[in-house]
Amino acid sequence: MNKFPELMPKLIRILSITVLLLGINLVYFTPQNVYAFQDPTFTVTSGTATPGAAEDITLGFEEPVGSEFGVTKVFRIPAGWDVAGGDMFIDNTVLGTGSFTGVIGGGLSTFPMTILNDSDLQGHKAHWKFSIAGGAVVLDSFVDGDINGGYSFSVTAPVAPIISTPTSSTFTLNGSVDGTTFMTNPTVAGDYVWEADFITSGGATITKQATISVPGTLTPTGNDVAVDLPNSVSVIFNSVTTAGVTTLTTTPTAPPAGTGQFQLSGGLYFDFNSSAEFSCPCTVTLPYDPIETPNPRIYHMEDSVWLDVTTSVNTLNNTVTGVVSSFSFFAAGEPSFGLEFIAPVSALLEKSNPMQVENESTLPVNFVINDASDNFISRNDVSVQVVNNSTNVLVSQISAQPLKKHYKANLNLKDLNLANGTYKLRVKVGNTTYTPVVLFQPI
Repeated sequence: MNKFPELMPKLIRILSITVLLLGINLVYFTPQNVYAFQDPTFTVTSGTATPGAAEDITLGFEEPVGSEFGVTKVFRIPAGWDVAGGDMFIDNTVLGTGSFTGVIGGGLSTFPMTILNDSDLQGHKAHWKFSIAGGAVVLDSFVDGDINGGYSFSVTAPVAPIISTPTSSTFTLNGSVDGTTFMTNPTVAGDYVWEADFITSGGATITKQATISVPGTLTPTGNDVAVDLPNSVSVIFNSVTTAGVTTLTTTPTAPPAGTGQFQLSGGLYFDFNSSAEFSCPCTVTLPYDPIETPNPRIYHMEDSVWLDVTTSVNTLNNTVTGVVSSFSFFAAGEPSFGLEFIAPVSALLEKSNPMQVENESTLPVNFVINDASDNFISRNDVSVQVVNNSTNVLVSQISAQPLKKHYKANLNLKDLNLANGTYKLRVKVGNTTYTPVVLFQPI
């Protein structure tokens, strides 16, 4: 008896599934050059994108109706993500699941998909099998790469001219499998770009991108813990006693205390937050624009005052660094004015630095503030601050009076009754402190 008519529907279904693998669809009468005009979509999502976490990754794509579709799809995982090797799992361990949807015989059909491990690595990092419709069709996919350069894997379907479009596919790679980490998020904050190539049988390729943003950087325990953040921003914690995650936020809007007496570089203010338990002093590095900011400084908001906390400038990498004892808003900028201390302070500094000042004396603190054109600026909101050099605690603030071509503030050490030690004299203009800072010791 001829059983071919009875087997025909089953054969057609198996062939249809084969062609539909991962959304691959060839329309028989569609010319190849139409592919250049189609616009497939590609998405990648991750739960909370917690740094260093074993977290599920979901990939999805859709391919439009009416054009030739990619026989091969190549997926590229960006550097920073880690993928466990195939030798970590036994054969047929389920690494992920998904589905494929496409038009078969005029009707839209959805088929389940399972991603299985194969320990036959054949020289690759991993060997995955995409099993469609309960194993009716199985496609091999080999994974190559490493955490530093990124990973890639591809899936190729056989060619058959019986499927119509549109098609779509979504599949999830599990963060952990049977208690073993499989997919690990990057440990450093940043925007990570995933890519997918859609390649036709004729070799035409369209590349699509999708971005996952990792919002923070792992901060381990230890001393002098360096944490890299996006946009050339970094923090070095003096000590971290409990590990956590450090995050960076940026805003073009000034904090409630307002803008400072400096020209903001790059248009952004920076703020940090960390779930780690840490102690300072902490070193903060920010980027600056070398064109608009030839004389960069780093400012830190403390008690509604922008403090110039600059310790160094890297003109090669265009970054500016400062040391702080706490965290709030930071900014890189160009000072609006130039400050210069004059006699008698300048004369005392020539003798010793820190300069020596008698405890019972009154020291006239004279200085000049000029604008960018070297013109003297007369303001009524200028003061001189006395700060304990070891604790950075503000001891006193003395109003400075504008005279004809300079400012004067009288430092009365007898009234201050300072303990032995070293102190800073710094000038505050409006809500911003200026450099240079002068050190002195009462004797």
